[in-house]
Amino acid sequence: MNKISYLFGLAIMALIIHSCEKEQILQNGSLKIENPQYWVDEGILNFSSGEAYQKLNDRLTDMNMEEIKAWEDSLGFISFRTEYYRFLDEMESIETKDDLNAILSIYKDIVSLENERIEPKIKQTTYQRTTNRNGLFMINGMLHKVSKSALFIYDHPVYNSLDELIDKTNKPDTWNHKEEFKERVILKSTYCGDTENETSVTVNNKWCFAEYVVDLITNYPTGGIIQRWYEVTCTSYAYKKTLGITALYNSLHACNNLECIVEAPTYNCDCGCYIFNEVTLSLATGYDIVTSSTMKTKAWFDGQIIGGITTNTSIPSPVFKRVKGTFWISGTTNPNPPYDHEDAVINCGYGY
Repeated sequence: MNKISYLFGLAIMALIIHSCEKEQILQNGSLKIENPQYWVDEGILNFSSGEAYQKLNDRLTDMNMEEIKAWEDSLGFISFRTEYYRFLDEMESIETKDDLNAILSIYKDIVSLENERIEPKIKQTTYQRTTNRNGLFMINGMLHKVSKSALFIYDHPVYNSLDELIDKTNKPDTWNHKEEFKERVILKSTYCGDTENETSVTVNNKWCFAEYVVDLITNYPTGGIIQRWYEVTCTSYAYKKTLGITALYNSLHACNNLECIVEAPTYNCDCGCYIFNEVTLSLATGYDIVTSSTMKTKAWFDGQIIGGITTNTSIPSPVFKRVKGTFWISGTTNPNPPYDHEDAVINCGYGY
């Protein structure tokens, strides 16, 4: 995948403490931590500060699934995203409704079945990478739990085991802070293949879909301090129907001249207000060949930050000026013409 180029620098608030984390990038692109600012305890990823959390996510953004797996193995950590892709792998082997129900039961913490479509319970890219299968991670001793609709914060919980901690978070009103997720901004493909109708279904009930998503991310790195920022992800999907259920399938994924232009908000310390600066994210033509059964989606902007990280203040929504581009999906690993692909075109023009 070509590197993302964008015309903007992040403004980091002075209240975020500088981290002394020392990291090495290995030859395979994975991370080796010499003086860790994060560690694993009871299967939960712990961070010493909000900056350590954000720095790790910046690194993970640039790593592929194989590199992330190697990094997780080195820590003894299994992320929500890894568990989700395991589920997708196992979906390939189902043959009956009983098989499907058994897999859904095993992965009930990971996915839900709604309106004949299987969806992950955590959709935000940042949280998928840093939570375990129960949606948990720690920052400065404060437990964070991610659900479909909100982020729950527990101030320095006392527990003796992971099961005890999970039981605590499953009880109502035991949290100290709650941040409702705002409605996600989603720009979908204009190609008819983004709907499950007779005109969009291709051979073997397969079709393509693409969407551009902006999520507001919130964290409480220390007591009383709130950090917020936006992340963007542009994803191509390869879908098919199995036993009447919509699921993902193996595919070659490619993009052609993908671009979005956004007016992104940045907090200005001098005036105590927000300044909107134009940000351009762009990708030239590129593709990924299927190398494993996890190539069912392709995130081209994988949690890229736009705007600035803000502290202890709300943040206005970014303004979209233009989003356009073309995604390809195919059931073949042949990267050469004629590709035998279906196109999913994003061309949202100005606004949304």
